[in-house]
Amino acid sequence: MDNLSIDIFKNDNAGGAIANYSIDAERRVLVLSFDKKSFIYNFNGASILITNPINHIDPLTIEPDGIYKVESNLGYATDVSRSSMANASIVHDSYLVKNGEDIDVYIDFHSMNIAGINAYCGGLWCDKGEKNDGQYYEDSELVYSYYTNEDGSIRDNAIYDGVTEINCPKTIKLHLERSAYNEEFGGYILAVCSPEMAAINELSFQEVRERWDELACVYLISNPRFIDTLDNAANYLPTYDKSALRYEIDYSKSLDELDYTAESWQNLMDVVDIAQAKYDGEATTTEEITEQIGLVQAARDALVIDDSEEQSPAGYYHKSNNKKDCSKDNKGNNNHNGCCRCDHHNNRCDNFRKLQHSRHR
Repeated sequence: MDNLSIDIFKNDNAGGAIANYSIDAERRVLVLSFDKKSFIYNFNGASILITNPINHIDPLTIEPDGIYKVESNLGYATDVSRSSMANASIVHDSYLVKNGEDIDVYIDFHSMNIAGINAYCGGLWCDKGEKNDGQYYEDSELVYSYYTNEDGSIRDNAIYDGVTEINCPKTIKLHLERSAYNEEFGGYILAVCSPEMAAINELSFQEVRERWDELACVYLISNPRFIDTLDNAANYLPTYDKSALRYEIDYSKSLDELDYTAESWQNLMDVVDIAQAKYDGEATTTEEITEQIGLVQAARDALVIDDSEEQSPAGYYHKSNNKKDCSKDNKGNNNHNGCCRCDHHNNRCDNFRKLQHSRHR
């Protein structure tokens, strides 16, 4: 208790005066006192950051290699003494695996309530390049499991659909890219998918995606406790569960058959049918789930874009992949909702989730 460092601060939009504090080391009690005129809004109010001398540790300094329990926190992108809003969405007790200069952390998520909206963080990735340039390491996050509805479908984030837009990850592995490490802050700069901000501000998925590294945070590691050697990793670390297989199945079915050659599409559907049978089986093992995920991903990677001209029933010729304007829905409204990434200036539309499925590797 004597070594604790206490920082009390307002989160964004919080009102009122910041409290004073005192520490009763004998009783191990932290006492906060507020002025009579002070108040704190329930919405995104005040936070207390309690740190100790080993906070903000550089994981490369941890010895020996092995599996560790660590405390994970997400600080504000420009001031690590302030808690990021996304910090409320993660389970702070995490696993870290150090193998030389390769550092992986396993992070669990839970829901957070923002202005009455129950939402989850949509993902964390190591940032690269400059802040606000839209660049991040897409393959630095691997999702092992998702939150699901009672019928097994992937739970969505507030107003968003769980497959074609922002899903709800439950457990991820985050590979910490060294170039994302910030020496000044003592942590890794992460890009954040923030669906709750999209819901509150009525932003489209595409607009949110472009702002992911604008909503960056700093990932801070503290209090590492050695658990075991790398040889025993399987005893501690998460593996794929059935929700991850369900995601791959649902995502594959959400693609447009007309965009691909008949042979490559049929191959994908055959693999998906087998995966669906495994998913529906009661005795599905972790090994079978992992195998089926890999097979579905491989079949999807093998899809061949159909650039051939086909004649429509009305007698007009079109290129099925190039003439599809997915920027509008069937009512003529803007539809940049994350299903696709459109570049109509160059007459091209690429399914956005072709990028997203790499997160599972």
